[in-house]
Parts: sequence; C-alpha cells; structure tokens
Amino acid sequence: MSATSGEWLTPAARITSLSTDGVDEREPSILILGSKMYIVYNSGDTAIYFSYADLPLYIEGYPYMFMNLTTLDVAYVVGDTALHGPYNWGAWTIDVLGLAGVSETIAKHAYGYSDSYSLPLLDRDVATYDPATDTVNVNWGPWGTLISVGGPGVNLVTYKYDKLLPLHLTWIDGAPYIHSDLSGMDYGSSDHEYFVIAVLRDGDRNVMIAWGLTGEGTKHACLFLQRFRIWSALQEHPVDLRQLGKATVMHMEEWGHWVIDEAWFGS
Repeated sequence: MSATSGEWLTPAARITSLSTDGVDEREPSILILGSKMYIVYNSGDTAIYFSYADLPLYIEGYPYMFMNLTTLDVAYVVGDTALHGPYNWGAWTIDVLGLAGVSETIAKHAYGYSDSYSLPLLDRDVATYDPATDTVNVNWGPWGTLISVGGPGVNLVTYKYDKLLPLHLTWIDGAPYIHSDLSGMDYGSSDHEYFVIAVLRDGDRNVMIAWGLTGEGTKHACLFLQRFRIWSALQEHPVDLRQLGKATVMHMEEWGHWVIDEAWFGS
C-alpha cells in the first residue's frame, strides 16, 4: 500500500494516490491522529490498518495533532499572573478562560479515550528564562504535545516559540505589534484585536501557540479554536481552514466573521 500527498490529509479527498496489494480494495476510512494517517480497509471480517507517518503540520489538522489512537497527551500552558519573564509582566485571568475553552474542545474529540495525560500548567511550571542569553528552556516532562495560550510578554513558552516564526511580536514606539517578515506589515491593536495561531514541531513534539496583542485578542484566538470546525461550515463568511497554514494572523470583524490577514505555509 502506498499513499502520497503534499498536504495535511484530514479529508480523504486530499489523497492523490492510493493503492493496495493483496487487499480487497473498498472505500477506506481515514483517520488523522498526531503525526500519523491511518487508512483502514475492511477485508472480510478483518480490519487492516496502515499508517503514514510524519505528515506536514498545519493548523487545519487541529485538534488531531494532539492525540494518538488511544491517548490524549497534551500540556495546556498559560502564563503565571505573577510578574516574571523578560518583561516582568503577569498574565491576565482572561487567558485562563480562553484556555478552558480550548481544552474543552479537545476533550470532546478525545471522549472515550482509555488514557489521558492532559494537565493545565503555568508557564513557570515547565519553562525557565535565562536573561543572560534571552532564551527559554522548556522542560517537557511526560507530555508529548503542548498548547500555549497568552502572548510572549506574559507566557514564557509562547515567548520561546514566537521567536521562531515569521509572524511574531515586535515593538514600535513602546507599543506591541504583530510583525510579518512575509509582507513587512505591522498589525496593531488600535485597528483590530489581532491574534496569532501557529503550530510547529519541537523535535518530534507538536506545539501550538495562540495569543493576541491584548487579553481580548487572546480570547478571540481561543474562541476561534474552541469552535474550530464550525467556522468552516457557516453559510455567511465561512473560513477556509486550508488557508490558515502553519501560522496565521487573524481578527474577528464581527461575531462569526473571521478574517485571515496573513498566513505562513512554511519554507
């Protein structure tokens, strides 16, 4: 059996080539979990499973990149409200509310799993900041994936991964902006409540960060993730999830009307 595609393979239609040897070929079931695609054929009474590892990581695949076949394995990280980090700031309570919505959505998708290694954590539980080198070290512990909510100014984990992306925090005349290395644009909170959602890999672990320039922007990012699959099915202003790429800058024009301002699909 072989399967090839240049994209994230959540919909079965994304498979451009599929063949089997020695199997009664029928309409397959497609399951994307973690970094693997499982193609399930039924031959008589026997289910035959094939896996296709190391799929490209795109936001479109959320929330399945945080699951495997039987286990929900994710650490949810929010910034500590105490002053800390490179800016000596504390996170807002609104970040916690946003994270609660995200974790609820993932829990619904993982209903019936035999094991769950998910836990909400403060950034200082898993990360340390070295001011001499301006670097953050993440202690992964037992978790295989991680979701970090809250901006680089208040969450050490977001601070670490934000610096690796072409859509990142910058400062202009003392005010925070989201800067795009792609277009040169700077997105400020005086225009809209802009936010960033991004996915990336740290070694073989999947990471997502979601943050806004303000607490309200972070809340909007989490709201988008909380009802992620619903937005693509709206009759008015549906979101094409394939256009989110690996990292995106977005804002909400009005309730249910999401605008993708920019997206990065990787090099």
